[in-house]
Amino acid sequence: MMRLLAGARQRAYEICAGFPCGPFFMRLSRQTHALWVSDWPRNADTIYRDNCLVALKDAGFVWDLESYRNLLFLDLSLEEYGKLLQPLPLYPPAFPVQESLHQAYELCRFLLLHPSPPLASQPAVFLREILKLTDSPHTSKLLNRIPALHEQCAAWLRQASPLPYGAGRILAAWIKEQNRTE
Repeated sequence: MMRLLAGARQRAYEICAGFPCGPFFMRLSRQTHALWVSDWPRNADTIYRDNCLVALKDAGFVWDLESYRNLLFLDLSLEEYGKLLQPLPLYPPAFPVQESLHQAYELCRFLLLHPSPPLASQPAVFLREILKLTDSPHTSKLLNRIPALHEQCAAWLRQASPLPYGAGRILAAWIKEQNRTE
Protein backbone atom coordinates (compact mmCIF):
# COMPACT_ATOMS: atom_id res chain seq x y z
CA MET A 1 0.00 0.00 0.00
CA MET A 2 1.40 3.36 -1.02
CA ARG A 3 1.61 5.75 1.91
CA LEU A 4 2.79 9.05 0.44
CA LEU A 5 0.87 10.95 3.09
CA ALA A 6 1.97 8.96 6.14
CA GLY A 7 5.03 11.07 6.98
CA ALA A 8 3.25 14.40 6.57
CA ARG A 9 0.27 13.22 8.60
CA GLN A 10 2.60 12.02 11.35
CA ARG A 11 4.38 15.40 11.42
CA ALA A 12 1.07 17.25 11.72
CA TYR A 13 -0.13 14.89 14.44
CA GLU A 14 3.08 15.31 16.45
CA ILE A 15 2.87 19.10 16.20
CA CYS A 16 -0.69 19.09 17.55
CA ALA A 17 0.14 16.53 20.23
CA GLY A 18 3.03 18.73 21.35
CA PHE A 19 0.55 21.18 22.82
CA PRO A 20 -1.50 20.28 25.92
CA CYS A 21 -4.61 18.45 24.79
CA GLY A 22 -6.71 15.37 25.32
CA PRO A 23 -6.95 12.47 22.87
CA PHE A 24 -7.76 13.50 19.32
CA PHE A 25 -8.05 11.98 15.87
CA MET A 26 -6.44 13.01 12.60
CA ARG A 27 -7.70 11.17 9.55
CA LEU A 28 -8.16 11.66 5.84
CA SER A 29 -10.85 14.24 5.23
CA ARG A 30 -13.94 13.50 3.19
CA GLN A 31 -13.98 17.19 2.27
CA THR A 32 -12.30 18.22 -0.99
CA HIS A 33 -10.50 21.29 0.41
CA ALA A 34 -8.18 19.40 2.77
CA LEU A 35 -6.21 16.19 3.10
CA TRP A 36 -6.91 15.63 6.79
CA VAL A 37 -9.43 16.55 9.43
CA SER A 38 -8.83 16.59 13.18
CA ASP A 39 -10.88 17.22 16.29
CA TRP A 40 -7.78 18.57 18.01
CA PRO A 41 -9.43 21.98 18.66
CA ARG A 42 -12.16 20.23 20.70
CA ASN A 43 -9.58 18.68 23.00
CA ALA A 44 -6.94 21.39 23.23
CA ASP A 45 -6.68 24.28 25.60
CA THR A 46 -7.66 27.41 23.66
CA ILE A 47 -4.65 29.35 24.91
CA TYR A 48 -2.40 27.01 22.90
CA ARG A 49 -4.48 27.02 19.71
CA ASP A 50 -2.75 29.97 18.01
CA ASN A 51 0.71 28.62 18.84
CA CYS A 52 -0.16 25.26 17.34
CA LEU A 53 -1.58 26.83 14.18
CA VAL A 54 1.60 28.89 13.74
CA ALA A 55 3.71 25.75 14.25
CA LEU A 56 1.65 23.91 11.62
CA LYS A 57 2.08 26.77 9.16
CA ASP A 58 5.83 26.90 9.82
CA ALA A 59 6.02 23.15 9.13
CA GLY A 60 4.43 23.55 5.70
CA PHE A 61 0.77 22.97 6.42
CA VAL A 62 -2.20 25.07 5.41
CA TRP A 63 -5.10 24.94 7.83
CA ASP A 64 -8.73 25.91 8.09
CA LEU A 65 -10.31 26.07 11.52
CA GLU A 66 -14.01 25.35 11.27
CA SER A 67 -15.38 26.98 14.38
CA TYR A 68 -18.97 25.79 14.32
CA ARG A 69 -17.93 22.10 14.47
CA ASN A 70 -14.61 22.87 16.14
CA LEU A 71 -12.62 20.91 13.56
CA LEU A 72 -9.20 21.54 12.06
CA PHE A 73 -8.79 20.86 8.34
CA LEU A 74 -5.21 20.46 7.16
CA ASP A 75 -3.60 20.47 3.77
CA LEU A 76 -0.06 20.70 2.48
CA SER A 77 1.37 24.01 1.32
CA LEU A 78 2.28 24.32 -2.34
CA GLU A 79 5.95 23.91 -1.41
CA GLU A 80 5.19 20.69 0.50
CA TYR A 81 3.19 19.32 -2.44
CA GLY A 82 6.27 19.98 -4.57
CA LYS A 83 8.48 18.09 -2.12
CA LEU A 84 6.00 15.22 -2.05
CA LEU A 85 5.88 14.96 -5.84
CA GLN A 86 9.60 15.53 -6.48
CA PRO A 87 10.80 11.90 -6.08
CA LEU A 88 7.87 10.40 -8.00
CA PRO A 89 8.23 9.05 -11.56
CA LEU A 90 8.15 11.50 -14.46
CA TYR A 91 7.10 8.83 -16.96
CA PRO A 92 4.48 6.10 -17.01
CA PRO A 93 5.54 2.77 -15.52
CA ALA A 94 5.69 -0.48 -17.46
CA PHE A 95 2.33 -1.62 -18.75
CA PRO A 96 0.61 -3.46 -15.86
CA VAL A 97 -0.03 -7.18 -16.17
CA GLN A 98 -3.23 -7.03 -14.10
CA GLU A 99 -6.14 -6.04 -16.27
CA SER A 100 -7.75 -4.20 -13.33
CA LEU A 101 -4.96 -1.58 -13.53
CA HIS A 102 -5.33 -0.83 -17.24
CA GLN A 103 -7.69 2.12 -16.82
CA ALA A 104 -5.47 3.62 -14.12
CA TYR A 105 -2.50 3.18 -16.46
CA GLU A 106 -4.45 4.89 -19.26
CA LEU A 107 -5.18 7.91 -17.02
CA CYS A 108 -1.58 7.99 -15.82
CA ARG A 109 -0.25 8.08 -19.42
CA PHE A 110 -2.85 10.68 -20.38
CA LEU A 111 -1.65 12.98 -17.60
CA LEU A 112 2.09 12.40 -17.95
CA LEU A 113 2.26 12.70 -21.72
CA HIS A 114 0.74 16.18 -21.74
CA PRO A 115 2.82 19.26 -20.94
CA SER A 116 3.39 19.81 -17.24
CA PRO A 117 1.88 23.07 -16.01
CA PRO A 118 3.34 24.74 -12.90
CA LEU A 119 2.14 23.04 -9.73
CA ALA A 120 0.30 26.20 -8.64
CA SER A 121 -1.97 26.01 -11.70
CA GLN A 122 -2.78 22.30 -11.40
CA PRO A 123 -6.20 21.48 -9.93
CA ALA A 124 -5.43 20.93 -6.23
CA VAL A 125 -8.76 19.20 -5.60
CA PHE A 126 -7.78 16.51 -8.10
CA LEU A 127 -4.31 16.06 -6.57
CA ARG A 128 -5.85 15.71 -3.11
CA GLU A 129 -8.36 13.15 -4.32
CA ILE A 130 -5.69 11.02 -6.02
CA LEU A 131 -3.49 11.21 -2.90
CA LYS A 132 -6.36 10.14 -0.66
CA LEU A 133 -7.38 7.30 -2.96
CA THR A 134 -3.85 5.95 -3.34
CA ASP A 135 -3.40 6.18 0.44
CA SER A 136 -6.32 3.82 0.97
CA PRO A 137 -5.68 0.11 1.50
CA HIS A 138 -8.71 -0.55 -0.72
CA THR A 139 -7.53 -0.36 -4.33
CA SER A 140 -11.12 -0.68 -5.52
CA LYS A 141 -11.87 2.86 -4.28
CA LEU A 142 -9.35 4.30 -6.72
CA LEU A 143 -10.14 1.90 -9.54
CA ASN A 144 -13.88 2.67 -9.31
CA ARG A 145 -13.20 6.43 -9.54
CA ILE A 146 -10.82 6.23 -12.54
CA PRO A 147 -13.46 6.60 -15.30
CA ALA A 148 -14.92 9.76 -13.71
CA LEU A 149 -11.44 11.19 -13.06
CA HIS A 150 -10.43 10.52 -16.66
CA GLU A 151 -13.61 12.17 -17.88
CA GLN A 152 -12.83 15.27 -15.78
CA CYS A 153 -9.32 15.45 -17.21
CA ALA A 154 -10.64 15.14 -20.76
CA ALA A 155 -13.04 18.02 -20.08
CA TRP A 156 -10.16 20.18 -18.79
CA LEU A 157 -8.16 19.34 -21.89
CA ARG A 158 -11.06 20.37 -24.17
CA GLN A 159 -11.31 23.67 -22.24
CA ALA A 160 -7.54 24.23 -22.52
CA SER A 161 -7.31 24.17 -18.72
CA PRO A 162 -4.21 22.90 -16.93
CA LEU A 163 -4.14 19.17 -16.24
CA PRO A 164 -3.10 17.71 -12.88
CA TYR A 165 0.28 16.42 -14.08
CA GLY A 166 1.24 15.72 -10.46
CA ALA A 167 -1.64 13.26 -10.21
CA GLY A 168 -0.10 11.33 -13.10
CA ARG A 169 3.14 11.05 -11.14
CA ILE A 170 1.23 9.79 -8.09
CA LEU A 171 -0.57 7.23 -10.26
CA ALA A 172 2.71 6.13 -11.84
CA ALA A 173 4.18 5.39 -8.41
CA TRP A 174 0.97 3.64 -7.31
CA ILE A 175 0.81 1.45 -10.44
CA LYS A 176 4.49 0.56 -10.08
CA GLU A 177 3.83 -0.52 -6.50
CA GLN A 178 0.73 -2.49 -7.46
CA ASN A 179 2.74 -4.37 -10.11
CA ARG A 180 5.25 -5.38 -7.40
CA THR A 181 2.72 -6.47 -4.80
CA GLU A 182 0.23 -8.46 -6.81
